Amino acid sequence: MSQAIADDRLTLTASAPEALPAWLRERKRQDHATFAGLPMPDTTMEDWRRTDIGHVVLSELAPPEPGDDAPALDLAAAAQVRSGEGGALLLQAGGATHTVTVPEDLARQGVVVASLEAAATTHADLVRRCLDQEVVPAAAGKFAALNAAFWRGGVFVHVPRGVVAALPVWTAS
Repeated sequence: MSQAIADDRLTLTASAPEALPAWLRERKRQDHATFAGLPMPDTTMEDWRRTDIGHVVLSELAPPEPGDDAPALDLAAAAQVRSGEGGALLLQAGGATHTVTVPEDLARQGVVVASLEAAATTHADLVRRCLDQEVVPAAAGKFAALNAAFWRGGVFVHVPRGVVAALPVWTAS
């Protein structure tokens, strides 16, 4: 690991917290290693030739702590707005999930609505299959690897084959 990465706040511990399941921690550790090993893009690289990111100092970046700079989200108001309309509801703020409600008729049909981190534990095979289909792999570049190693939050929705989920999934963050 380069000295610049070792000294900054984009640490391996921050990218793969212990609360994640082992398989996802390992995946994020690999993505962190990819991030640490890739060069910072510059204007000599074809994809970056018209974008100067010389002002970006990685050592000044840090992933937010849960609750840090969370948007002002009135969870009760957001839940109230959607509660009369039916469907599943997932509220997140600052990457932390605060509320998940799934109507019983959807749950009985096997519909899953959860935070991505929670689903990685309770529905590991489904989440792993989805993450393996990533559109932009970590190896695509420094910032793709940064995202892959440090993402937080996110919504996981799974509707089993043959099931028609007639109710919407509402999210607020």
